[in-house]
Amino acid sequence: MTTVYFAGGEDDALYRWGPCSISTNGGDFRSGYARCALIAISNAVIPGVWRNYIGFSAASFWFSARVISTNNLLATFNGSPLLTLDDSSRLPRLQITGTGTASTYRLEKVTTAGAATQLGANFQLIFRARNGGIGPSKLDVVVTNYASGAGTISVYLEGVLAFTFTGDLRTDTLTQLSNFSLVGSASLNTVQAGWSEIMVLDVDTRSASLGTLAPVANGNTHDFDVGTPDASNVNGITANDAVLDGSTTAGQIDEYRVNALPAGTFSVLAVGVSARSQKGFTGPTKEDLIVRTGGTDYFSADKALDTSWWNYHNWWTLNPNTGVAWLTSDVNDVGFNIGIRSVA
Repeated sequence: MTTVYFAGGEDDALYRWGPCSISTNGGDFRSGYARCALIAISNAVIPGVWRNYIGFSAASFWFSARVISTNNLLATFNGSPLLTLDDSSRLPRLQITGTGTASTYRLEKVTTAGAATQLGANFQLIFRARNGGIGPSKLDVVVTNYASGAGTISVYLEGVLAFTFTGDLRTDTLTQLSNFSLVGSASLNTVQAGWSEIMVLDVDTRSASLGTLAPVANGNTHDFDVGTPDASNVNGITANDAVLDGSTTAGQIDEYRVNALPAGTFSVLAVGVSARSQKGFTGPTKEDLIVRTGGTDYFSADKALDTSWWNYHNWWTLNPNTGVAWLTSDVNDVGFNIGIRSVA
């Protein structure tokens, strides 16, 4: 059974630090799968960074994303990361970083104090260019047995092996990785890298895609009572915390129909619900995330909310109605809904 450590591609699931933006230019992401690309804008002074809200804990995993760059020969600045795999304190522990030569990178392990050691030889990653009309490149990174002195890290671009190293990946006494940072790989001139369809799974991601199912209409049950609850309040590509759907009474349910999956023949590894939520100073303090399938609502465990906005998600690797793997027809069914239930 698949474990989804993280999956997302919008600013409900990732937060920005430094110069970043959100692109809705169709060439920066795959239409039908994503609705935007998260742009990290970097230069030699300030890196733009996107980071995951929800951490994980794993010694073996696959990281996957679609990446687009300012130009396909990304002029990397020596020592500036493109991607870092971080510990629970968000300190980088493994990083793909620039060498100062166009599209040439190195893999480093990093100590708590920030001392970096190169692992293996330099390697090339030539990403597709923004506005090139082709769309983003597929980047996959697999870490195996990080806790061991004989771990392995491999980097794939478009499914082709670009780099691999076997040996001691560890620094200090760390045995698990927990977060990631998506950067623009700064150069002497402003460089932009766009990220979409971002996943961390425990299975091979080289053929995996992430489809965003956004609310398109009110669903089966719809009784939240703060504001004027509507699909348009919760399906924005860029988060707007001033426009929301809220509940004052525990037990209220807010459900939505979603768009269809992309066309094609494929299996569904998991279906998830992601929400950007907070609690008030009075009223419900928790939420349950919902999928409605086969005419029945299925609830996650309670998610304890904070008074600040945060991301919460839940993944169903099996259809809870049938007990077997999801079918595309389950998700495309007119009765399929996602939603939230308020909890005392």
